[in-house]
Amino acid sequence: MGIGALPAEGCRWGGVAVVLRGRESRSHGEGRQRKERGVTVTSEDASVNTGAIAWPRESEAHVVVRRIQGKLHCWASTDRARRFDDLYNLVCDPNVLTVAWERVAGNKGARTAGVDRATVAWIASRYGVPEFLHEVRGQLRSRTFTPAPVRRVMIPKASGKLRALGIPTVTDRVVQAALKLVLEPILEADFQPVSYGFRPNRRAQDAIAEIHHFTTQSYQWVLEADIEACLDAWSHCSCRCLRV
Repeated sequence: MGIGALPAEGCRWGGVAVVLRGRESRSHGEGRQRKERGVTVTSEDASVNTGAIAWPRESEAHVVVRRIQGKLHCWASTDRARRFDDLYNLVCDPNVLTVAWERVAGNKGARTAGVDRATVAWIASRYGVPEFLHEVRGQLRSRTFTPAPVRRVMIPKASGKLRALGIPTVTDRVVQAALKLVLEPILEADFQPVSYGFRPNRRAQDAIAEIHHFTTQSYQWVLEADIEACLDAWSHCSCRCLRV
């Protein structure tokens, strides 16, 4: 599903320029294309095999994942009508799962267990990381993976009230991280440049600098708002109308 070479300035991900060849290989799971009402989509029945055989080392996995993300971001940025409906095989890719595990293991919540009481350290010592990820990948490929219930804990808010916090199992966190690795470069192409919350390579200081810029442009009002239980009321049906 190749497209012509793209200018580097319009095709960057993570600070790295990506150039696509005229006939790009789909060995990394981009899948076959078809046209529906003038919109380019990829086939849902494309093979789940991503070409990865041996379980990769972390350094190798990072290189492969960054390349995959760069391609996805380029396609999403240069074709706003493009739909990606065959991304599941990328989630199953050993490189993606390896990087996903590293993200979860490096998180400050790695020592926190879900309902199965399994922590990152316990899984690594009990099963070994490659064996654990191989099992997760097998469940994903066979479509037998089922998320576990989240462990609910109550944490205090600044107002004195309590907020419910859901803690997924480590397995579910790894799968969620894999999904994020695949979806983020696509959806980032659609996000507004003035949006800073929970986005890669953006921080609170960047938002403050943006506010400072607007205050020097004769803007006099600042609106502080909060959507109550925003994520709890999030419409999954609306999300399905996006790129994927």
